[in-house]
Amino acid sequence: MMRTLGRFLPLTKSLFEIWWPIVKPMAFAVCILLLALVMVPFLGRMLISLPVFNPIEQIATPRTQIITNTLPLRAVGYWSTKEPLDHLRIADGNLVVIGVLGFRGHNLVVLDARTGDFFWKEVPNMRSLDADQNRVYAGRVTNIQAHDLRTGQKLWEYKDPSKSRGSMYVSVEGDEVKVRNYYALRDTVRNLTLDAQTGELLSAGEETPQLFLPREPAYKTARNTQLEYKIQSDGSLVGIDTRTGQEIGYLDVTAPSIHDKVAASDEFLVIYHDNNRELLVFRQEN
Repeated sequence: MMRTLGRFLPLTKSLFEIWWPIVKPMAFAVCILLLALVMVPFLGRMLISLPVFNPIEQIATPRTQIITNTLPLRAVGYWSTKEPLDHLRIADGNLVVIGVLGFRGHNLVVLDARTGDFFWKEVPNMRSLDADQNRVYAGRVTNIQAHDLRTGQKLWEYKDPSKSRGSMYVSVEGDEVKVRNYYALRDTVRNLTLDAQTGELLSAGEETPQLFLPREPAYKTARNTQLEYKIQSDGSLVGIDTRTGQEIGYLDVTAPSIHDKVAASDEFLVIYHDNNRELLVFRQEN
């Protein structure tokens, strides 16, 4: 028997050396599959238990306190942002359009100041932002995206044919989107005009040297049909009658920052307090 076993072992070793390289990947795949079957339910329960990420959340009591308010403004809501806010608009009277930094770039948020409802979506590498009554326009590194103002659905996208990285700065003028396309590597700029509804290229200027990088507005002033609001150097907000040019009052808050921002419509005014990352929403009183 020992002699038979002695003849059998070399044969077994030879078969193992031949077949193991073929079977090894399959065995490895089976082990991974079995591990996945065990871990997936556990990971699923863990992910379900995690809180849903939102770039903003409504708060009852802000850390930013109003010290003095002699303007015709009444606070109606407070919001906190997870990360700094660097774009701010009010569109169609009551829709607050903001750009908030996120895990993978920017998050586009549209907040209804009347109801408190909002939606958000990721728009990585967003460099600029503007909006009209129907659409939000986001300028990115090599393209521009237009999204529906109320649903966030992407409506069109314009891509720079050169594919050169830089920054595309957008501003809406009537039915057109004006674009300053800055090419970082060449330090040049090119002006474009797009159809706001379709994204069709209407005109394109020549590429010229750019001495100064075009930047987004600092959001230090906001204007509606009655008042112009200005953030002063001390952080207070001043209201000026657009007809007479006279100052009618001011609003002062705790711990203002040079990075505070303001936007206004005939119905609402919003102030972003950078130190506390809080958005204060006011309704304009008649």
